[in-house]
Amino acid sequence: MTEAMDKTCMEYVLKYMNPNLRSNLSRRCPAIRPIEESLVLPIQTLTVTPTSLQVNDITYNLGIIRHYPIEKTPESIQEINEQGGLNYDVDIYGIRYEPDVPETTRDPWNAGEGPRFPTTRISEKNMKLVNEEQKFMDRIEELQEELLVLQLDDPDLNRKRINQLQEELTPLYHRYKRTSPPFDHYMLLTILKNGAPLKIEVVGYTKLLPDAMKYLQSKVIGNRTLIVDTLRTEGAILDGLKIVSVKSLDIKTNATKVLNYLYYSLNHQNLFDSLEIHGDFAFKHPLVQTAQKLIFNDFGDEGRYQTMTTLKNWDVLVTHEIFFKEHVMDLIEFWMVEAEHGKCYQFRVHEDVIGEVQMLMEALKEVEGAKVEKASSLIFPNSILLPMANSLELLVDCLPDPQLSVDDKNVYNFRLKVQTETELSESGAPMTRFLFSSSV
Repeated sequence: MTEAMDKTCMEYVLKYMNPNLRSNLSRRCPAIRPIEESLVLPIQTLTVTPTSLQVNDITYNLGIIRHYPIEKTPESIQEINEQGGLNYDVDIYGIRYEPDVPETTRDPWNAGEGPRFPTTRISEKNMKLVNEEQKFMDRIEELQEELLVLQLDDPDLNRKRINQLQEELTPLYHRYKRTSPPFDHYMLLTILKNGAPLKIEVVGYTKLLPDAMKYLQSKVIGNRTLIVDTLRTEGAILDGLKIVSVKSLDIKTNATKVLNYLYYSLNHQNLFDSLEIHGDFAFKHPLVQTAQKLIFNDFGDEGRYQTMTTLKNWDVLVTHEIFFKEHVMDLIEFWMVEAEHGKCYQFRVHEDVIGEVQMLMEALKEVEGAKVEKASSLIFPNSILLPMANSLELLVDCLPDPQLSVDDKNVYNFRLKVQTETELSESGAPMTRFLFSSSV
């Protein structure tokens, strides 16, 4: 007769169980739930967005779908429904719902009499209302004008776009007239495994998407303590997640808020193997300095170059739309005095800014003590070695980017790396430990 596992065996089995299977088992077996929820939950990949949650190979997507109980569902609406629905909340008319915009049940403008609100002092709430209603009316006029042009031009040729405009105008007309639309909305939960649909559930649209995401998160992850290999977040704050360890972190938006949350959640000894940030770079945040490899995407204005000298990271990659050779020269001058052995910046450059790189390379050849070495690049056949103190030298070259596909052969990394004077001759090729890049 089979005997039940003791607590020690149960803890060991649960500890190494697939996190999605473990979560499902815990929900279905209340007897093991206290043991299971007390254990750390290891996750290889965790992705959090405002409407989706991915745990390893399982993804949970939320969306708002439109249902026509009597009329035929328009093709464009049907396509949106089949793709998982809208990723934002809507009102009863299907118009995007903005929580910070006050709702109204009447037109704020009284025809022929001007504003309903006192002209001497309009409250902030009412001013928002007036502005939103004006945008609403402007949108109707914009769509009507485009529709009229297409109908007068060639209705048959423009049929697809005409149908789309009519479908978009229908809910706007219902809202304008305060009439009930011929549809209602539901919330759709789509569960996928490795991108393939695994389960679909349709429920009543009784919660806004942020509240529904919190509920979904509570069911899938709950109050468990997480150890995550790769964490990705886009447009979402990690409120409620108890994350104590992360190896690789990729932040698409709200970098400062995400880092602030993790600062108090992560173990103090946690060090990122890789940290990738888009847009808001939070240079001075203490967690940024803990990343062994630091990646800055969409670097932004040139003023941020001045902060590069404060970074302590050993491996930095930066992408940017413009190659500011003057600011790169400033970095070179700083490094020739202050930089430590092993640091390297790489600026990712495309063919249309190669001229700027060539101008900088030519200027560096004129620096006192500069040495020119042969390199493997056809565009830049030479690398430059600039003298530094303590038997160090600064390597400057521009090589094809090995990370990009064959179709992007015209992308290069302009590199600055501090090395010893004998390092190049011993290795036969420069070594890279600190990355910094710029992309177009």
